[in-house]
Amino acid sequence: MLGIRAPELEPALRWLNCAKPLSLAQLRGQVVLLDFWTCSSVHCIHSRAVLRELERRFRGQPFVILGVHTAKYPAEQHPARVEEAIERHGIEYPVVVDDHMQIWNRYAIRSWPTVVLIHPDGSIADAAPGEAELPALDKAIRETLQDARARGVLAERPFDFHVTLPRPTGALRFPGKAALCGDGRVAIADSGHHRVLVYRADGSVAACIGTGEPGFSDGPLATARLNDPQGLTWEGDHLWICDARNHAIRLADLERGELTTVVGTGTMGRKPLRGVTPARQRPLRSPWDLVFHEGKLYVAMAGSHQIALVDLCLPRGEPTIQPLSGSGVPGLVDGGPSEAAFAQPSGLSLSGDKIIVVDSDSSAVRCVSLETGACTTLAGRGLFEYGLVDGDLARARFQRPIGVAVARDGAIFVADTYNDCVREIDREAGTARTLYAGDGEGSLREPSDVVVTAGGDLIVVDTGHHRLVRLGRDGKLGATFHVEEVPIAPRERPSRSRRSAPVDITPIVCAPVGSGRGEMRLHLMAPDGWNFTNQNSIQLRFRVVHREDLIELAEQRSILPDDAPELVVATTVITRPADAPHARGQLQIDVDAVLVAIGNRSTWAPARGSYRLEVALTGDAPCDLDVRLPVELIAR
Repeated sequence: MLGIRAPELEPALRWLNCAKPLSLAQLRGQVVLLDFWTCSSVHCIHSRAVLRELERRFRGQPFVILGVHTAKYPAEQHPARVEEAIERHGIEYPVVVDDHMQIWNRYAIRSWPTVVLIHPDGSIADAAPGEAELPALDKAIRETLQDARARGVLAERPFDFHVTLPRPTGALRFPGKAALCGDGRVAIADSGHHRVLVYRADGSVAACIGTGEPGFSDGPLATARLNDPQGLTWEGDHLWICDARNHAIRLADLERGELTTVVGTGTMGRKPLRGVTPARQRPLRSPWDLVFHEGKLYVAMAGSHQIALVDLCLPRGEPTIQPLSGSGVPGLVDGGPSEAAFAQPSGLSLSGDKIIVVDSDSSAVRCVSLETGACTTLAGRGLFEYGLVDGDLARARFQRPIGVAVARDGAIFVADTYNDCVREIDREAGTARTLYAGDGEGSLREPSDVVVTAGGDLIVVDTGHHRLVRLGRDGKLGATFHVEEVPIAPRERPSRSRRSAPVDITPIVCAPVGSGRGEMRLHLMAPDGWNFTNQNSIQLRFRVVHREDLIELAEQRSILPDDAPELVVATTVITRPADAPHARGQLQIDVDAVLVAIGNRSTWAPARGSYRLEVALTGDAPCDLDVRLPVELIAR
């Protein structure tokens, strides 16, 4: 379809995230990137970070992203569901709701996600199925802008559309998962607020893990950062957390009040798990749920379609990760650990020597052996067979279930997410039934988890209604689980009175840099008497503020070492040949860190730094760059 006129975005059920419907005719002169997505796809979630970065890079230019939501499941066809997904994922561009795949078919799309690039003259310039790749899309957009400018068909300014995102005001925002501790405490993944809340049995707050702002940093619970936490499991006074959008598994020590990263690097992996690797060095793909058993974690890897095993009790003390079951190819296939196929497994529960798995995108309930990794299917038929059917397990149907819990008597309870209900499986009888599907004020909205209490009743995570509710084994809905609201502190912008040094941006003149691919090493220097706690105790923000056409920053690649007064951050820098003899670029770097006092690990302090780097671009200079950046304590 390349080079042909892009079809109009119609028929549309509704336009969302904009004041009125849009058309490609209105957007002539703009470079338009169409994002074909669906609410349920983890691969669409993975692409979201790339699209967000493209919005940032091309802000102020005639470039527009438009979402085209094409539903896979019946539940996703309702615009209200799509609107909730827009809010949940923080999508800030207009979205058209496709009417029964008609726009999809006009563009001959075959899979989610797919992006289509439209030239300002209205023709299709490029198309790419699969998870969005930043370097390729960045290059294609730049070339399209350049071509349109040369041909005189590029608009002078970006298209102006107004976006407003409603935000619920309750204690929870799109809670994802929950876990009960033996002493009565309840941990709740307050996913939309990017934190985990721990409540006592009376609903009072015992702990808040995370600031409420998305990010990736370890340290004291109150200053650490998470990004869309999901699955939770207890190990004594420790709480394991699936930090889904950070692609990591974090450990909260509630007694010491610290959060640490145990598995993952904080960046998304590109391939399924293979073999045994050190857990801290292995990039993950959207861990969604986990259970702890006899010194091991079992993890539902939604993004790589596998069940992973994390061994925490090795003689050397360094945890390892390996696939327990799943080839990494999405599907519904039973068999041994390397033959079995899953499709976005999203919920786990222990049942003796097995794990019960809700395999979300195959709308199935599976059973995996802890010892061998072999998998069998209890209910479900495949990627495109779903519905709400009770009765014999061979004919029972679910619709994108995300949560599961096994009671002491062996009954399996499933949060049947897109059917807005809770189902019960009786393995001995070989049947499934709908335990609860209310309406009106008693309805559920995309429940994402269910847990069994000590008394045998259930607590349901009613995600779309931003609450937890009690449910009896008799199918009678009880009271909403009362939780004390924990306000999210506004993001601080420190004033001079709160800092030990002025807050002005520090200008730094760097050595000249030649064109090509090089490495920028940032040497972060702590004040005297302080150490960086570990490699996840900092948050870095990079951006090119002048000459984005000549300088490109790739993602951070490494941070070394731990517990030292200096941290070295390496990132790839790509510089293009200068178009003038004295061309100069500018980079803005902002650092937030948590420091620990040398000799006293119980004393912590926040630190911050902002720097404006000026770089001369010359053809014959080295491509690598070393910069020293001192951070300053923030008075508390």
